[in-house]
Amino acid sequence: MMRLKVTILVVAFVLSAGVHISAAAAAAGQREEVHLVPAVYVFGDSTVDVGNNQYLPGNSPLQLPYGIDFPHSRPTGRFSNGYNVADFIAKLVGFKRSPPAYLSLTPQTSRQLMRGYRGANYASGGSGILDTTGTTVVTLTKQIVYFAATKSKMKSNGGGDGNSSSASASAIDDLLSKSLFLISDGGNDLFAFLRQSNRTASQVPSFYADLLSNYTRHVQALYSLGARRFGIIDVPPIGCVPSVRVTSPAGATRCVDAASDLARGFNSGLRSAMARLAGSGALPGMRYSVGSSYNVVSYLTANPAAAGFKVVNSACCGGGRLNAQVGCGAPNSTYCGNRNGYLFWDGVHGTQATSRKGAAAIYSAPPQMGFASPINFKQLNESDRDTIDESHHFRGMRISALRFVLSWAGGKNATPKQPRGPRRELSGSLSSEPTRASKSQTPPPLQNRPAAASPSHALGSRLGFLNGVPGAPGAREASAFTTAGFLAAGAAAALASLPVAYADANEVGVVDSAVSSDAAVKPVNPDAAVSSDVAVGEDLAHKERKRIMELIQSRGMPHGSYPQFDVAVKGQKVVVKFNVPSTCSLSDLIVDLVTHIGLEAEQGGGGSEMLLHAWNSVAARQITLNPHKKTTSNGDDNEDDLCVLIFEPLVGSQYSEVEFIKRGEFSLRELEALTSVLKLVGQKDVKQSSGKGNKSYTTRKGNGQRSKHVPSMEKTISDLEGMGVRVYGFDETSSIPMDGSGTVMWENIAGYEPQKREIEDTILLALQSPEVYDEIARATRCKFETNRPRAVLFEGPPGTGKTSSARVIAKQAGVPLLYVPLEIIMSKYYGESERLLGSVFSLANDLPDGGIIFLDEVDSFASARDSEMHEATRRILSVILRQIDGFEQDRRVVVIAATNRKEDLDPALISRFDSIICFDLPDQQTRAEISAQYAKHLTKSELFQFSLATEEMSGRDIRDICQQAERHWASKLIRGQVPKNDKGEPSLPPVEEYVACSEQRRRSLPNRTRQESRLPALKLA
Repeated sequence: MMRLKVTILVVAFVLSAGVHISAAAAAAGQREEVHLVPAVYVFGDSTVDVGNNQYLPGNSPLQLPYGIDFPHSRPTGRFSNGYNVADFIAKLVGFKRSPPAYLSLTPQTSRQLMRGYRGANYASGGSGILDTTGTTVVTLTKQIVYFAATKSKMKSNGGGDGNSSSASASAIDDLLSKSLFLISDGGNDLFAFLRQSNRTASQVPSFYADLLSNYTRHVQALYSLGARRFGIIDVPPIGCVPSVRVTSPAGATRCVDAASDLARGFNSGLRSAMARLAGSGALPGMRYSVGSSYNVVSYLTANPAAAGFKVVNSACCGGGRLNAQVGCGAPNSTYCGNRNGYLFWDGVHGTQATSRKGAAAIYSAPPQMGFASPINFKQLNESDRDTIDESHHFRGMRISALRFVLSWAGGKNATPKQPRGPRRELSGSLSSEPTRASKSQTPPPLQNRPAAASPSHALGSRLGFLNGVPGAPGAREASAFTTAGFLAAGAAAALASLPVAYADANEVGVVDSAVSSDAAVKPVNPDAAVSSDVAVGEDLAHKERKRIMELIQSRGMPHGSYPQFDVAVKGQKVVVKFNVPSTCSLSDLIVDLVTHIGLEAEQGGGGSEMLLHAWNSVAARQITLNPHKKTTSNGDDNEDDLCVLIFEPLVGSQYSEVEFIKRGEFSLRELEALTSVLKLVGQKDVKQSSGKGNKSYTTRKGNGQRSKHVPSMEKTISDLEGMGVRVYGFDETSSIPMDGSGTVMWENIAGYEPQKREIEDTILLALQSPEVYDEIARATRCKFETNRPRAVLFEGPPGTGKTSSARVIAKQAGVPLLYVPLEIIMSKYYGESERLLGSVFSLANDLPDGGIIFLDEVDSFASARDSEMHEATRRILSVILRQIDGFEQDRRVVVIAATNRKEDLDPALISRFDSIICFDLPDQQTRAEISAQYAKHLTKSELFQFSLATEEMSGRDIRDICQQAERHWASKLIRGQVPKNDKGEPSLPPVEEYVACSEQRRRSLPNRTRQESRLPALKLA
């Protein structure tokens, strides 16, 4: 119990360290930027480049899909799908926006920089520690020269006020001494060394010495220019990036150790060099922290599930093996949909999600964990006393707390799972030998070798195996790979494995606040803060959805006359998103939008006008529309304006996407424009009938065949509901209920990660991108036959999530779920049962986008055929077998059947299922997570106790137990048998109440003979 309390204490500190609250802003009722440092100055390579390379002559700017998750989905020159490490470090120290790219500045936009505030980013993708590494980009030496010119201008301008007095010069020096100087470089130099064909093991020590002497010289140069606080980020295990993995036959399952060992040896020397520099006394007042991207990436690679990752060996964007043989954005390249599940964005750079995970680690994690040394980045920007106190406070803490850190950075809570075998304490020295991430399924010991440690001759002999390692791919194969060896540019970009996130593309309820640098750091309750913000976001999303639906109904728009849409809150912005079919002209849509929300044209001719930005690439076209251009008093863009994003993919999906994005609530005029567009899209989605007066039928063309009349979607749904079929997911008013309210999402189903992955691979992706499956089938088979699943069986005890999983599939695939109740199949009239079931299948085929037919308790009417089988049941089984075999190949219809007794099913039916997914009873870890959904007030130790009491029970059993405990406790409160809390409010049930109800539930359950789970214990943290 004592160990558990210690771990929770670590987590509370780390979370509070990553959340900055401005008391002054809260008191004033408005947001303010409260910075821990006056400015941030950034130097390095593509890890931290925010767009400087966009301004270099001869360089091709990065295009989409780079920046696809950046606000308004625009490429900015960052080698990522969104923000990078420089953005997140700036956010952590209190800046709302990252320091701008130096080469992008103008006299008008550099006013803050000249006053010594906010800072600037000098980094250039492709640069290295050595001037010979990136000759066509801004070398690290030249970056420092640019900073020297900046300081000279700052002093000549007297801090921006025209006063060049010595007092103003002294003030500039004081600001610089308190500012953060962030350096992230070295990966490109290592890649350049690996590409040398004549390298030998004997060259490694001299190579290290050359790198470290130059690095030291660069730090000394910045010190002479006024820098005192240095945030250094080392090189990640470059053998784990996809572009290096792909050079090895075993790259799909393990990292290339030779390359990672080279990085590890350099990192050890870097830490020692910085320690000698700071401890020599030659640079008084120097403070530093070395953030270990090596340890962050090693941990995430070895333990992806602990941080919410699904893919750590392959790039999200690219092509070929591991998606790393073709550059991101090149012809024939693709990009993943679940970017938060990928460690790497392209062949070398991390995703924005990776950056978010590493943020809490190098900024807030105790130094004893090995993610920063000798202090973390947060301590670097605090007073010496605070640093000493916190370092002492965390002495001897265990690495298990890291899982809390990483899962918090991803925006969700997690429960740590203790590693098997003896525990190892992380002492201050951390001198144990590192193990490679690629060879271990448990968290690797964190690297921290002595200064003298360098690669052995064995390492040198292995380097010869890397002759094919990263050179720049073919000419202009992709923007990110073309720019002067940017393959290396991101070596440290696996290191976009670092710091914390803006709440933009996929974040809900992230605390956006700051702490005064001179205020005492007070622990906060992170769970309460996050849950509070999430609740506010959910309320706002629900309110806006209700307003939209009221407006739709007031316009007399029936169900089916408009596309399905989603309303979500991302950060501080409300987003309404819907798909637009290819039958709808985007030009019509734009004209309708501009007419409703554009400004009256100032020039003659009438009409309306809006501000339009357009991007074009081989993968997609994109347009953003803004009603007008407004700026705030400080010259920044006003982010409160409505923005309409139109995204048209050129590969993959046949649907375009439209998003209405607004900070806060939509105005009535904006909602009217949204409603008008929904109506327009709905009209275009249903092709006009060839005859008058028949509004229930539309014309659809088949595959090269003559057009035929098929029922409209509204008519089909109406017919299905008239038969008693429950249709979920058809429109917003029939959202899929779970326990009476809300919508079922994967987050509502705790655990079962292997099953979720199998469902995604087998069903979801086939429904979302059927053309990919068909193209593979046409290319591999002599006679085309679809390889998409037609029928899947969910097997497992009652209450284990089979039905809920089917609902999630329908929700995420964007197609209706047809729930066929048992009572409508088993009719008392002869021949009626099979006729009704056949009609369900027939109508499902008429749905324009397909659907999912869900047959629950299929064993009730599809059991094994024998002499005692009822004739009606035999006929129903025959219908099911024929329908599964006879589905039209161009339809997206999948049958999902659920059973508690697979052994009772007819063998012929079992043979029809393309996949059988087993849902066993939850293990202890999963039971704890399920319990947390229904008893969130319990502590982790209490949830553990509750999970032990519910052994051999299903998720439904746990839910029922929690409901019973709540009812019992409510009755005790009403009778006055238990007291209220200190605030006079009703107290909450203690864990003892839940345990007692679980024992009562156990006695009421029949004796079950459960087979042992076929799945390994899930390591969910």
